[in-house]
Amino acid sequence: MISSVTFVTVSKAGICRAKYHIAGGNTSVQVCKKCPPHVKEEIVNYIASKKAARKLVEDVDITNLDSFGDDETELDDLGESGSRGGKKSLSKFHIPKKPRVKGPMDVFFKQDAEKVVKDRKLRQTTINEACKKELREKACADIARWFFDAAIPFNAVNYPSFDVMVESIGQYGVGLKPPTMYEVRVPLLNKEVVKVNDEMKSFEEEWAKYGCSIMADGWTDKKQRTLINFLVNSHKGTVFIESVDASDYSKTGEKLFELFDKMVERIGE
Repeated sequence: MISSVTFVTVSKAGICRAKYHIAGGNTSVQVCKKCPPHVKEEIVNYIASKKAARKLVEDVDITNLDSFGDDETELDDLGESGSRGGKKSLSKFHIPKKPRVKGPMDVFFKQDAEKVVKDRKLRQTTINEACKKELREKACADIARWFFDAAIPFNAVNYPSFDVMVESIGQYGVGLKPPTMYEVRVPLLNKEVVKVNDEMKSFEEEWAKYGCSIMADGWTDKKQRTLINFLVNSHKGTVFIESVDASDYSKTGEKLFELFDKMVERIGE
């Protein structure tokens, strides 16, 4: 725009009044009589585009915005009066920009998903979260559809690991590539087995030091099989050990004693 200006004008006021000095259209600013027509036309179009952008921002439904605060860019509006001191002075409007791309440093400053889930249950709902209601409804609908397609029991959402999973996805941000079937079946499963075994060691140390109780829970499945779940309870918590098909001898005291005796030998006296 500046390259097309073929004259020099001096103004002691701000940039807003300088633009109206060239373009006209404001009663409080004197119009430049030396301004070439093509320059005046270009400035008029520029002011009109700014007003259109302001109107667009005012009409945006804030419930559809992905983020507020840090992920914003300011839009400088000229205002209608052109006066900084008037009622219709220069103002700032905000429009969303593309989500921030995460880099290597984010790995070192990421929050623990389990801790975030616990803290979220204790804090109050903010204005930002209230504005994202529509986005949450869309995301929850997609999650529910996955439950329906895969025939996953609805009570799976009550698992603490489900909340942790959702929080981890949110911390990653836009563009997360989901794990493949191979990743879930081999490397991720192996890592989880190692993690569970490490956690079991801390439970076993608790049992050896303070003692524990072996519990049995019998139930009948859809195939009319009598199953017995064996669990170990201590001050540290309850751990599932094994499920046994006891259809043939569930009501025999001698057989039940043998099952408990084997479990005691396994856990340790």
